[in-house]
Amino acid sequence: MLGVEDWAEIRRLHRAERMPIKVIARVTGVSRNTLPSPGTTCASPAQRAQVLDLTERFYARRQPTAVQVSPAELHDQLDGELAARGYRRQAPTLVLTAPIQRVPVRAPTTSAVAVSIADAVTAQWLAAWTAIEARPDAAATNQQILARIGPQAGYLTAIHDRDVVGVGMVVVERGWAGVFCMATRPADRRRGVATAVLQHAASWAADQGVHQLYLQVEDNVPAVRLYSRLGFQPSHRYHYRVATS
Repeated sequence: MLGVEDWAEIRRLHRAERMPIKVIARVTGVSRNTLPSPGTTCASPAQRAQVLDLTERFYARRQPTAVQVSPAELHDQLDGELAARGYRRQAPTLVLTAPIQRVPVRAPTTSAVAVSIADAVTAQWLAAWTAIEARPDAAATNQQILARIGPQAGYLTAIHDRDVVGVGMVVVERGWAGVFCMATRPADRRRGVATAVLQHAASWAADQGVHQLYLQVEDNVPAVRLYSRLGFQPSHRYHYRVATS
């Protein structure tokens, strides 16, 4: 069992080596206890191994330890050490950013889509997101993650011919706006729905004083192409390494 002294040592090492412990709650209904990547110039392999040993013992009866390797481009050594410990690589993600003035707020779209935005999760938004993403964990995700978002957030709903065809979410914090939960009904893809949602998200964020936008994409080449056309550029990549036991 992990004792108080061990936990104190983890916290001391994290503070000393710039490795703060935090919980990453991804918008997938899964909470990941993650140890953010220490810079290779800040911590030795022995120090990283010690922290991982203690962290794995702490989470042994809860859930597997997960490490967010970010930016992945700067942490090849750490990634190799985790792979050697048997950690599986999961959820490779590309982060894109754009100055808000670069994103066309009202560029032409190929569909007559009406987009509205609410300041809280609505039953309509949640039902549409659940259906489009085929998410059996939607209720739990809403309760555990969406309903607990602290910063200001907007929930976007795109409607065409009285049907919800797409949704999105934008969260504002410290001059940045993150765009999440972008989803378009399969039958309405490639018809400008995602573009309309993102344009309205950018417009709303600009009204909140935001200067920069970011979003994250997992293995979705068409989405990356769309966001690139709308002014986004790659910032960095990250992925998770998850313990096998």
